[in-house]
Amino acid sequence: MSDALIKVGAWALEGPIWLIGCGNMAGAMLRRWLDCGLNPREVTVIRQSGAPVADGVTVLTALPPDGPVPALVMLGVKPQMLDSVAPDLAPLLSEQTLLVSILAGVELAALRRRFSMPHTIVRAMPNTPVAVGQAVSVELWSHPGERFEGRIRELSPAADPRSRTFAARIAFTSAKAPAELGQSARVFIAHEGLIPLAVPLSAVTAENGQAYVWRVNPDHRLARTVVRLGPYGTDSVPVLEGLKPGDWVVAAGGHVLREGQEVRPVDRTNRVVNLTAKE
Repeated sequence: MSDALIKVGAWALEGPIWLIGCGNMAGAMLRRWLDCGLNPREVTVIRQSGAPVADGVTVLTALPPDGPVPALVMLGVKPQMLDSVAPDLAPLLSEQTLLVSILAGVELAALRRRFSMPHTIVRAMPNTPVAVGQAVSVELWSHPGERFEGRIRELSPAADPRSRTFAARIAFTSAKAPAELGQSARVFIAHEGLIPLAVPLSAVTAENGQAYVWRVNPDHRLARTVVRLGPYGTDSVPVLEGLKPGDWVVAAGGHVLREGQEVRPVDRTNRVVNLTAKE
């Protein structure tokens, strides 16, 4: 997304920028845009709380009643709020307005039905709000269970066309980290506020309208666990109730499993998982 909006270190669009909602993801994107040269005076954030977001950025609790048509509008509210936002927002947009949506589970066709005026609608599906300089912790495969502090040193501005992920480079903040060239590691990112748990779509099975996943207990036996889900994304879905941080679930093949079945848990890289270890 950054490639489309930022060009040679300068903001390529001219005109007001509106952010409808500014949570963790939208806030992280805005901070990066400002770091890349976006004039904060061009930005208006519309959020019910009215809480400030950055120096120079205007924050309103309702859509502005008049003024210039926005050059870009980014939808960053909760997906279930779309129908309450769209009727008042749609008439304020023009054919030239670039509409960007980061609403999980809301397809382009659904956006087009609600916003018929903009010629261009972009659906972006970022995964985790991160930024250059953000603190992380790293677990080396050669030192399982140990965490070494680091920071994000570099973040690719463009997503990989196949995986739709952004490459990042991590720098250790201490020279004592026993990392070797070519060594694999796991990186953990902490966030302020509540980040919903999410599972792959393939992990969810439904019966009689009730969704459930297969949770792996510490004794390596399966437990059918009923869950309440949020809006479906492209390849994952948030779990609002039924799971807690640290739970392990079966990622695929749930239709052939049974209650109490013993399994050999491995992660996505086929590494054996110790379910009793603390993250």
